[in-house]
Amino acid sequence: MSPRSYRMGQRQAEVDETRARIVAAARAHLAETGGVSLDAVARRADVARATVYYQFGSKAGLLEAVCDALAAQGGMARLAEAFTLADPWAAVDRFVEVMGGFWAVDRVCTRRLRALAALDEEVGRVIADRDARRREGAAVLSGRLPSAPPDA
Repeated sequence: MSPRSYRMGQRQAEVDETRARIVAAARAHLAETGGVSLDAVARRADVARATVYYQFGSKAGLLEAVCDALAAQGGMARLAEAFTLADPWAAVDRFVEVMGGFWAVDRVCTRRLRALAALDEEVGRVIADRDARRREGAAVLSGRLPSAPPDA
């Protein structure tokens, strides 16, 4: 006999809301203090510290989620459009447009993340991995460009 299937339903909505509250607390704490204290984030989100660890696994996991939230809010999902455009210059334009929108989302939090990356190796890896992916995308698009720019 197979076990009864289990669907999270309402419980999943509560888990998602808790995760979002923790990420928002982490962003606010980072913007205000320039650091990430899991205890302070847990207090601000009104959850136990263990809940933060359960949801994200580590400080790096929480910071990955903060970066994901910034990317979602900044429209990074639209970045894929740049790689589907046939005109390489239009593709570069779209890439720059999307990246500009991303960098404008939460400038204080982004600056604090980058400063913290210089001081904390764990944060540095999170930021370096994301920067590497952006550089790879830019390299792919620049590789499609002709050797001379179009006449403007």
